[in-house]
Amino acid sequence: QLCGDGLAVVIFNPPYVETDEDELHKARTEHGIEASWAGGHQGIQVTMEFIEQLPHVMCTNGVVYLLLLQVNQPERINQEMMKRGFHRGEKIDEMSTGIERLSVWKYKFAGS
Repeated sequence: QLCGDGLAVVIFNPPYVETDEDELHKARTEHGIEASWAGGHQGIQVTMEFIEQLPHVMCTNGVVYLLLLQVNQPERINQEMMKRGFHRGEKIDEMSTGIERLSVWKYKFAGS
């Protein structure tokens, strides 16, 4: 959703599974099914690249919803988001599916 020159709402289900560099590289270059799960080191490499771009595209008071696994270090993600002008994240939902423990986080952009 747009507001002025930026995004008001972003929903991101990143590739969050921890994978080695070779699998991540293959996913990026071959654009295969691996791209849907290959998250790189600790499953957050793609997420971190995404986070770095957010301040450049968000409207003030825009909201980002982000799906994370416990292994993705939600506290580290919170710190990275706050460094980029977002309020501390709020966990709005959590569930387990097999061995995965998933959570949805909401971040509001305060501005850079």
